[in-house]
Amino acid sequence: MKNFTAKLSILLCIFLFGAANCHSAVQLTPVDISSGKTLPEDRTNIEIKHAVQREPETKEPLKIKKEINISAKELQYTPPDVPFEGILNQASYKIAAINPTLNKNINNYYPGGRGSNQMIIYNDKNGLRTGTNEFGAEAIVINNTVVQISGADSIIPKGGYVISGHGRAKNWMNENLTVGSKIYIDYKNMVLTAFLTNDSFIFATKEKIKEIDRVMRY
Repeated sequence: MKNFTAKLSILLCIFLFGAANCHSAVQLTPVDISSGKTLPEDRTNIEIKHAVQREPETKEPLKIKKEINISAKELQYTPPDVPFEGILNQASYKIAAINPTLNKNINNYYPGGRGSNQMIIYNDKNGLRTGTNEFGAEAIVINNTVVQISGADSIIPKGGYVISGHGRAKNWMNENLTVGSKIYIDYKNMVLTAFLTNDSFIFATKEKIKEIDRVMRY
């Protein structure tokens, strides 16, 4: 019975894994099938190998390519220096023109070249002032931060710019811009985005303290 079990194990090994994948010698005592008698030990010595599954050999490691699909929502741009967890409000508006001229803007017969319901950006290349009338709203921006809310014909800061809006753009500015707001402009798509963060309130508070100090010193 012991010899039969060993033979069965050998056959299963060869059937499942092949003789080439079997290791470790196993000694069996041969038996004459016709007589059922055990053959002398010196007649034969059968070596069988244990089942060991080998990994295929490869010259180079396999490279797995992973396809990444990014949704439009995940592509929403958040500037690196604006803390993600600190954003309290975020809003965007389409820019009509930057430093409008006769060839760049529609309805440019209005003062400053700002048309109806338009948002215009004026930087220091435009000149000293925006040249706009009182029928709009303006915000002065330095270092991507709104430092002052103005009405019309604002002085353009050197190295900064002025956001000027009329009609719907003016309403958007009144709802989303305040002293301390962080401003980022996507010049490729001509879109302005305003962020209200925790730092916005800190900045606004410091500016208010400076203003009170100036009044008291006057």
